[in-house]
Amino acid sequence: MRNEDFADNSNAHRISEEQFKSLMRSMAASVAIIATNQDGRYHGMTATAMCSVSATPATLLIVINRSTRSHPIISATKYFTVNILAEHQQAIGKRFASRHINPFDGIEHRVGSNGSLIISEAAAYIECTTVAEIEVGTHTIFVGNIIGGDVSRARPLLYHDGKYKSVSPRLPDGDITASFFDV
Repeated sequence: MRNEDFADNSNAHRISEEQFKSLMRSMAASVAIIATNQDGRYHGMTATAMCSVSATPATLLIVINRSTRSHPIISATKYFTVNILAEHQQAIGKRFASRHINPFDGIEHRVGSNGSLIISEAAAYIECTTVAEIEVGTHTIFVGNIIGGDVSRARPLLYHDGKYKSVSPRLPDGDITASFFDV
């Protein structure tokens, strides 16, 4: 699909780019490093635009700006790994959000089954092969079949309103009334 497939022919009012960004800041999202590999050179970028698509087959999507260095590599290689960062990995999120010649230098990792890097101590990782690319505006939606992955016990790092945040600890399943009232 191309941009024109998504063209809105109505005369409806469109919001500004600033209004759009303000609306999107109200959404909390997991922070991920999208990793790929081309000819032994590893690439990665910080992203929050991803979501599940289907359980059968197991599929997810990522949304990547076409101006990034990772975009043409993901498009050419047809695979990527989504590393969901743990709440203690803010520095890794910041590192991959900037331009580094070798962003994985000094980051503990291993090579996954699809050739992309898996970041150690991440909350989860999801290995994918690309099955579709859809261009929309300045971005491409990459749909990937999930070929592997794992989950740790670490809580995921979130991004909300321009800041890194943590998930609150879960409340007990039992009655906590006595904690608040003299019973």
